[in-house]
Amino acid sequence: MSSDIARLHAAGVSVAGDDTDAIHDILTQFAGMKAAIREAEAAFRAHLLEIIQETGRDIVVGDVRYYAGTKRETECVDVKGAIESALTVTGGDLDVVVSMLCKDPIKPGAARGLLPAADFALLFKVVEKPELREGKAVKQLMSMDTRFVK
Repeated sequence: MSSDIARLHAAGVSVAGDDTDAIHDILTQFAGMKAAIREAEAAFRAHLLEIIQETGRDIVVGDVRYYAGTKRETECVDVKGAIESALTVTGGDLDVVVSMLCKDPIKPGAARGLLPAADFALLFKVVEKPELREGKAVKQLMSMDTRFVK
């Protein structure tokens, strides 16, 4: 963490925790720079692809070869039909069908509304990760159900 702070100081970025105008300005500048870099990189990559397609030759820079490829994405267009078909083929073997599923195939919000709270608590876990958020600071009344406190 201290090396990150040292790098920021070396780059001329230093603010006090109560200097909200400076914090806002710096975060706004970072957001603008990131957006500009993403946009420039996308335009450059599109241009490289055009050059490669026009010339029919790959571009090699050092050990990296840039070439025109295709990206293939497959998505299930009928989830219910795919599960029914898999159950039929496997003779109803639910373990095999479950092995076909990917991460988070069930919507937690829909399951929370359908399943009893005790079952939901056993079948789902909530992971909280700290993050810096943007938004207006608004005081609000909060409540906590102590049944779900660790």
